[in-house]
Amino acid sequence: MKLLYALLLSFSLLTSAVAQEDGYVVAVKVCIENNGTLAYYDTVLDAMFLDFKTEFQANNIPDSVWKIVEKEKEYAKNGLATMLSRAYKEHFTLQDLELMNELYTSKAGRNMLQNRSLSKKDKAYLDRFYNSATGKKIQNTQREMSASLRRLAKIWINNTSNQVAEVLSEKGYSF
Repeated sequence: MKLLYALLLSFSLLTSAVAQEDGYVVAVKVCIENNGTLAYYDTVLDAMFLDFKTEFQANNIPDSVWKIVEKEKEYAKNGLATMLSRAYKEHFTLQDLELMNELYTSKAGRNMLQNRSLSKKDKAYLDRFYNSATGKKIQNTQREMSASLRRLAKIWINNTSNQVAEVLSEKGYSF
């Protein structure tokens, strides 16, 4: 009976940890959507797929196959948040991410991200945020985060490229 209780407790703790991790990844995905990172990597994906189409042009691949290949974009975008969450997790809590998301969706945050002129009210809001504990974490970890994000993005791009090549190979097409 004790073994059963131990197994049930272990399962509930594991389920709780997985659910918490999923919430963290979701918060990272929202964050990279809000701060423009996902839009940037969307253009990276578009360029990658254009390169594949150019590279495979001689193979006369039908549009129906390209539509199947294009589905890899969605998998890749979902995987990006999971991968980048590793870098965020080293420095930021879930609460930090929630505060970042509040910033990025605020009028001041949107103006900041879009390089629009900032009102006095916007500047005051941004000053308060960047003087907060979360804001200071962002400032203090910026160099390390940028390096981690670049490293993870390279891995993500390589993995995505390999996956697209594999899908094309499975359909009978090669370089």
